Amino acid sequence: MGHPVPPRGGAHAARFNEYILGLLDPNAGLLPYADRELIATVSSAENGCSYCRLNHAVSLGDALGDKKLGTRIAVDYREVRELTARQRTLADFAATLSVRPGEVSDDDLDRDPILRDQ
Repeated sequence: MGHPVPPRGGAHAARFNEYILGLLDPNAGLLPYADRELIATVSSAENGCSYCRLNHAVSLGDALGDKKLGTRIAVDYREVRELTARQRTLADFAATLSVRPGEVSDDDLDRDPILRDQ
């Protein structure tokens, strides 16, 4: 028999919501709002969640001051040449962490100055 799945409610759900809401709150956090929306948009796209992708693409476009750019990033950030080195690093990291989290280690964070300084 497989491993039992722990219940997902109560205190666990409250901690998760506190974490997510704090991460994406435009008035708080260590990352600028546009960076957080970039990460959320790319993660949603990589996970195949159309609802989240659409909502974050709108917020990303607002944060960047360019709705078309937000949409293009949501469709496929890899095809967007205008991304800065910082944005591309964050997007690549979000994509990898979303689909292959086992490939990300603390050493990856330490090696990349953009990720290390966050």
